[in-house]
Amino acid sequence: PWEKLTNFTMRAKTAHVDKAEAATIDTQPVTTGLTVRYNIKPDKLAYVFEQYSHDGDLSSYVETATMEAFKSVTARFTATELIKQRARVSDDVWVALNAKLEKYGANVLNIDMTQFSFSKEYMASINNKTTEEQNKQLEDNKLLTVKSREQQKVEIAKATAAATREAADAEAYKTLKLAQASSDALKLQNAAIRES
Repeated sequence: PWEKLTNFTMRAKTAHVDKAEAATIDTQPVTTGLTVRYNIKPDKLAYVFEQYSHDGDLSSYVETATMEAFKSVTARFTATELIKQRARVSDDVWVALNAKLEKYGANVLNIDMTQFSFSKEYMASINNKTTEEQNKQLEDNKLLTVKSREQQKVEIAKATAAATREAADAEAYKTLKLAQASSDALKLQNAAIRES
Protein backbone atom coordinates (compact mmCIF):
# COMPACT_ATOMS: atom_id res chain seq x y z
CA PRO A 1 0.00 0.00 0.00
CA TRP A 2 1.02 3.52 -0.74
CA GLU A 3 1.42 5.90 2.12
CA LYS A 4 1.14 9.10 0.17
CA LEU A 5 0.47 10.10 -3.43
CA THR A 6 2.41 13.11 -4.70
CA ASN A 7 1.52 15.10 -7.78
CA PHE A 8 4.78 15.57 -9.72
CA THR A 9 4.64 17.37 -13.04
CA MET A 10 7.02 16.80 -15.93
CA ARG A 11 5.63 19.60 -18.03
CA ALA A 12 7.94 22.35 -19.22
CA LYS A 13 8.45 25.07 -16.65
CA THR A 14 9.81 28.58 -16.81
CA ALA A 15 12.42 30.21 -14.62
CA HIS A 16 13.02 33.97 -14.75
CA VAL A 17 16.15 35.90 -13.90
CA ASP A 18 15.09 39.52 -14.09
CA LYS A 19 18.50 41.05 -13.63
CA ALA A 20 21.49 38.85 -14.41
CA GLU A 21 24.66 40.87 -13.99
CA ALA A 22 28.08 39.99 -15.38
CA ALA A 23 31.23 41.57 -16.79
CA THR A 24 32.76 41.22 -20.22
CA ILE A 25 36.37 40.31 -20.88
CA ASP A 26 37.05 44.06 -21.28
CA THR A 27 35.47 44.63 -17.83
CA GLN A 28 32.27 46.28 -19.03
CA PRO A 29 29.34 45.54 -16.73
CA VAL A 30 26.36 44.05 -18.56
CA THR A 31 22.84 43.34 -17.36
CA THR A 32 20.16 41.23 -18.99
CA GLY A 33 16.93 39.50 -18.23
CA LEU A 34 16.82 35.76 -18.89
CA THR A 35 13.85 33.45 -19.26
CA VAL A 36 14.64 29.76 -19.30
CA ARG A 37 12.18 27.05 -20.29
CA TYR A 38 13.18 23.65 -18.96
CA ASN A 39 11.78 20.24 -18.21
CA ILE A 40 12.80 17.25 -16.13
CA LYS A 41 14.21 14.29 -18.00
CA PRO A 42 11.84 11.32 -17.70
CA ASP A 43 14.62 8.93 -16.65
CA LYS A 44 15.65 11.33 -13.82
CA LEU A 45 12.20 11.67 -12.25
CA ALA A 46 12.88 9.58 -9.13
CA TYR A 47 16.29 11.18 -8.66
CA VAL A 48 14.85 14.74 -8.85
CA PHE A 49 12.03 13.79 -6.45
CA GLU A 50 14.44 12.35 -3.89
CA GLN A 51 17.18 14.97 -4.16
CA TYR A 52 15.72 18.33 -5.20
CA SER A 53 11.98 18.75 -5.52
CA HIS A 54 8.81 16.91 -4.53
CA ASP A 55 6.70 18.75 -7.10
CA GLY A 56 9.05 19.05 -10.11
CA ASP A 57 9.82 22.75 -9.60
CA LEU A 58 13.55 23.33 -10.01
CA SER A 59 13.28 27.06 -10.71
CA SER A 60 15.54 28.12 -7.84
CA TYR A 61 18.28 25.76 -9.08
CA VAL A 62 17.72 26.85 -12.68
CA GLU A 63 17.87 30.55 -11.76
CA THR A 64 21.18 30.13 -9.91
CA ALA A 65 22.67 27.99 -12.68
CA THR A 66 21.45 30.50 -15.28
CA MET A 67 23.22 33.39 -13.56
CA GLU A 68 26.42 31.32 -13.29
CA ALA A 69 26.24 30.28 -16.96
CA PHE A 70 25.58 33.86 -18.06
CA LYS A 71 28.56 35.17 -16.07
CA SER A 72 30.82 32.42 -17.39
CA VAL A 73 29.88 33.00 -21.03
CA THR A 74 29.87 36.81 -20.84
CA ALA A 75 33.42 36.80 -19.48
CA ARG A 76 34.63 35.28 -22.78
CA PHE A 77 33.38 38.17 -24.95
CA THR A 78 34.14 41.87 -25.27
CA ALA A 79 31.23 44.28 -24.98
CA THR A 80 31.25 44.88 -28.73
CA GLU A 81 31.22 41.14 -29.43
CA LEU A 82 28.25 40.69 -27.09
CA ILE A 83 26.29 43.18 -29.16
CA LYS A 84 27.37 41.84 -32.54
CA GLN A 85 27.18 38.14 -31.66
CA ARG A 86 24.12 38.03 -29.45
CA ALA A 87 22.81 34.80 -31.01
CA ARG A 88 26.13 33.07 -30.36
CA VAL A 89 26.14 34.33 -26.78
CA SER A 90 22.65 32.92 -26.29
CA ASP A 91 23.73 29.57 -27.77
CA ASP A 92 26.81 29.46 -25.53
CA VAL A 93 24.68 30.24 -22.45
CA TRP A 94 22.31 27.43 -23.51
CA VAL A 95 25.20 24.94 -23.78
CA ALA A 96 26.72 26.01 -20.43
CA LEU A 97 23.33 25.94 -18.70
CA ASN A 98 22.43 22.53 -20.10
CA ALA A 99 25.71 21.18 -18.72
CA LYS A 100 24.98 22.69 -15.28
CA LEU A 101 21.39 21.41 -15.17
CA GLU A 102 22.47 17.89 -16.08
CA LYS A 103 23.24 17.20 -12.41
CA TYR A 104 19.70 18.30 -11.45
CA GLY A 105 18.11 15.99 -14.02
CA ALA A 106 16.77 18.90 -16.06
CA ASN A 107 16.96 19.76 -19.72
CA VAL A 108 16.99 23.31 -21.18
CA LEU A 109 14.37 23.80 -23.89
CA ASN A 110 15.20 27.40 -24.76
CA ILE A 111 16.59 30.66 -23.41
CA ASP A 112 15.40 34.18 -24.13
CA MET A 113 17.63 37.14 -23.32
CA THR A 114 15.80 40.43 -22.82
CA GLN A 115 16.73 43.93 -21.68
CA PHE A 116 20.36 43.48 -22.74
CA SER A 117 22.14 46.61 -21.51
CA PHE A 118 25.45 48.10 -20.48
CA SER A 119 26.32 50.84 -18.03
CA LYS A 120 25.24 54.40 -18.86
CA GLU A 121 28.88 55.44 -19.18
CA TYR A 122 29.63 52.69 -21.69
CA MET A 123 26.51 53.47 -23.74
CA ALA A 124 27.45 57.17 -23.72
CA SER A 125 30.95 56.32 -24.95
CA ILE A 126 29.47 54.18 -27.75
CA ASN A 127 27.17 57.04 -28.73
CA ASN A 128 30.10 59.47 -28.68
CA LYS A 129 32.23 57.11 -30.77
CA THR A 130 29.39 56.66 -33.26
CA THR A 131 28.92 60.43 -33.48
CA GLU A 132 32.66 60.90 -34.00
CA GLU A 133 32.69 58.28 -36.76
CA GLN A 134 29.69 59.90 -38.45
CA ASN A 135 31.34 63.33 -38.23
CA LYS A 136 34.58 61.94 -39.65
CA GLN A 137 32.68 60.32 -42.50
CA LEU A 138 30.87 63.62 -43.14
CA GLU A 139 34.22 65.46 -43.23
CA ASP A 140 35.66 62.79 -45.55
CA ASN A 141 32.65 63.19 -47.85
CA LYS A 142 33.11 66.98 -47.85
CA LEU A 143 36.78 66.53 -48.71
CA LEU A 144 35.87 64.19 -51.57
CA THR A 145 33.33 66.74 -52.83
CA VAL A 146 35.94 69.53 -52.73
CA LYS A 147 38.48 67.32 -54.52
CA SER A 148 35.87 66.40 -57.12
CA ARG A 149 34.99 70.06 -57.72
CA GLU A 150 38.68 70.97 -58.00
CA GLN A 151 39.18 68.12 -60.47
CA GLN A 152 36.21 69.40 -62.49
CA LYS A 153 37.76 72.89 -62.55
CA VAL A 154 41.08 71.42 -63.76
CA GLU A 155 39.31 69.47 -66.50
CA ILE A 156 37.34 72.57 -67.57
CA ALA A 157 40.56 74.62 -67.62
CA LYS A 158 42.28 71.94 -69.73
CA ALA A 159 39.36 71.87 -72.14
CA THR A 160 39.30 75.69 -72.34
CA ALA A 161 43.06 75.80 -72.92
CA ALA A 162 42.80 73.15 -75.63
CA ALA A 163 39.98 75.07 -77.31
CA THR A 164 41.99 78.32 -77.10
CA ARG A 165 45.04 76.57 -78.60
CA GLU A 166 42.94 75.15 -81.40
CA ALA A 167 41.41 78.58 -82.10
CA ALA A 168 44.88 80.19 -82.05
CA ASP A 169 46.26 77.47 -84.32
CA ALA A 170 43.35 77.99 -86.70
CA GLU A 171 43.89 81.79 -86.69
CA ALA A 172 47.63 81.33 -87.25
CA TYR A 173 46.96 78.91 -90.10
CA LYS A 174 44.49 81.38 -91.64
CA THR A 175 47.01 84.23 -91.31
CA LEU A 176 49.73 82.04 -92.84
CA LYS A 177 47.51 81.09 -95.77
CA LEU A 178 46.49 84.71 -96.34
CA ALA A 179 50.14 85.78 -96.25
CA GLN A 180 51.07 83.03 -98.70
CA ALA A 181 48.20 84.03 -100.96
CA SER A 182 49.28 87.70 -100.80
CA SER A 183 52.86 86.68 -101.51
CA ASP A 184 51.79 84.56 -104.46
CA ALA A 185 49.63 87.42 -105.78
CA LEU A 186 52.56 89.88 -105.52
CA LYS A 187 54.82 87.44 -107.32
CA LEU A 188 52.27 87.16 -110.12
CA GLN A 189 51.92 90.96 -110.32
CA ASN A 190 55.68 91.41 -110.42
CA ALA A 191 55.99 88.79 -113.12
CA ALA A 192 53.22 90.47 -115.12
CA ILE A 193 54.90 93.88 -114.76
CA ARG A 194 58.23 92.47 -115.94
CA GLU A 195 56.69 90.97 -119.00
CA SER A 196 54.96 94.13 -119.96
